[in-house]
Amino acid sequence: MWSDNETTQDLLGYQVHADLLKKIILSDSMLPISIGVFGNWGSGKSSLMLLLQQALKEWEQSQQGENHNMILQVYFNSWQFESYDTTKLTMIESILEALDKDIEKRRSFFEKADDFFARINFLKAGVFVLKKTYDNLTPEWLKKWLPSKEDIDIIAEKDKYNNLLEDISKGNTSKFIATFRELFEELIDNMGYKAVIVYVDDLDRCDPKKIIGCLEAVKLFVNVKKTAFVIGADERIIEYAISQHYPIQMKKEDISSPFSDYLEKLIQLPYKLPRLSDNEQETYITLLLCKNHLNETLFNQIHQEYLNFRKSDKHSGYNIANIKAKSNGVDFKEVEYRLPVVPLVKQFLNGNPRQLKRFLNTLYVRQELAEVAGFSDIRPEVLTKLMVLEYNTLYNSRFEELYKIQKANDGVLPLENVEEEATLENGIQNPQWKDNWSSDYLKKWLSSDPSLKDINLQNYFWVARDALKNETPIASLVTNKIMLIFKNLCTLQTNNAMKKELPKMIQNCEESEKDMIVHLINNSLKKDPKSENCWRILHCDESNLLIGDNIDRLKLLVSNVKTEEIGTDANSFFARMKKINDEFYTFVANIPKSANLEKAIERKG
Repeated sequence: MWSDNETTQDLLGYQVHADLLKKIILSDSMLPISIGVFGNWGSGKSSLMLLLQQALKEWEQSQQGENHNMILQVYFNSWQFESYDTTKLTMIESILEALDKDIEKRRSFFEKADDFFARINFLKAGVFVLKKTYDNLTPEWLKKWLPSKEDIDIIAEKDKYNNLLEDISKGNTSKFIATFRELFEELIDNMGYKAVIVYVDDLDRCDPKKIIGCLEAVKLFVNVKKTAFVIGADERIIEYAISQHYPIQMKKEDISSPFSDYLEKLIQLPYKLPRLSDNEQETYITLLLCKNHLNETLFNQIHQEYLNFRKSDKHSGYNIANIKAKSNGVDFKEVEYRLPVVPLVKQFLNGNPRQLKRFLNTLYVRQELAEVAGFSDIRPEVLTKLMVLEYNTLYNSRFEELYKIQKANDGVLPLENVEEEATLENGIQNPQWKDNWSSDYLKKWLSSDPSLKDINLQNYFWVARDALKNETPIASLVTNKIMLIFKNLCTLQTNNAMKKELPKMIQNCEESEKDMIVHLINNSLKKDPKSENCWRILHCDESNLLIGDNIDRLKLLVSNVKTEEIGTDANSFFARMKKINDEFYTFVANIPKSANLEKAIERKG
């Protein structure tokens, strides 16, 4: 099993990215700078930032004795933001606290440590009082937290600090921030830091208001000398949050979105993490397996050999053959036993590191359950083949279908020549499989190794269905971005609002993300076939962005829904579906419907 947390142990080949960002940050001519580490959910953004932190820490340690080569690194998790109003101030507090602790840790480096402490404490006091003012919680007793005249007098250029104190007492936010920036920049310069780096992580897990609050906080410091902000997020969620907070109307002649323009002004260097290639996936899975089945000392040696390999070869896979060539006399039996799962994982998952790790963890849980249950014939590649179908948002209902088919046939699927037919130009002809298994994805799945023909799957389905029966099904995983989009779609209470906002929310979604939205709508319709929110979404999707020409999405939409209970407000959606092509027409015509809905669809058509 593997932890789902970020790590400084590089199994993805991300050290090259960290080294590049380190070089940029250490270049005096590049500061101040804001860097956006962009990537999808689970792509390794947090791990990259940890690698960067480690690389900068090692660089600083190599500069011992050079006072002006000190750097300060501050980690700021967006989930800690309390509210939109105090986001800016919460970030300021975190940076000041980090400065305070750093001076205390290496007091001997600072000739004027007490002076720096006094100046920091003054700024912290101002931020504290202003933050409480936002919440209307500034009773008389809080005045004791303000610095005294004696406190101010020991600070150089005390007029500036007096002005700051006056701004605080009046609650003048803009003047306070302007003065604060000036004093903060002066403090960093006087202390002799080469750079102050602030990492803002998990931004795309926050709701739009908190995202904007964080961005506004970053904007305060963008031009402060010697600072670097490294922000990890899915840029599409950030753009969406900006569009919700700043309702700028796009013009037809606009080439780019005003929301992406806003982001570009804030993020001076966007750095996008690519999806893992097939070779990178194979390397990652192989290293994970080695880490799980070999002792720590041996794995550390293997990992170091991998890092050395990556220095000269950034493209090739680092597979078990490479590892064995450098590891004489090591028993890799447990690793090699599980390597047949790699081709399936590469072919049917999306190359997302977190998804790969979670998938492998679930596979291990089920294998352990099989061992405890006494199922000695469970093959990891067969279990994996079933799981990739279960893991697919669009086709996980086929997993349920397979379960029912094998149950009716004493555990063996009546495949006959279906797997061979899936490879032919004419496709599947077997009537039991033709209708529901003829998409390109499912034909590829059927024809992939290992063959399921003549394999008794009863134990496999027992493990797969019972192991996680009290957990959220793995196939139902939906990213935070899609949950956020669906939640906001459901808050739009008029057709006009929906028709205006829906295209903006959906147009940047990947196909797999559209599958997730349809999956969420299906879940709602299973609970309430008359769901007003769901049918408003589907009715107002006039450009057919969600369903497209994918009949399997339409099948997913109504899967296990009591369609006879669907109201007449679904008529325009079904009438539109019937016009797509003959296959859609036939499917809609055969959906069990109430007489009233049937008539309404005919009138609309």
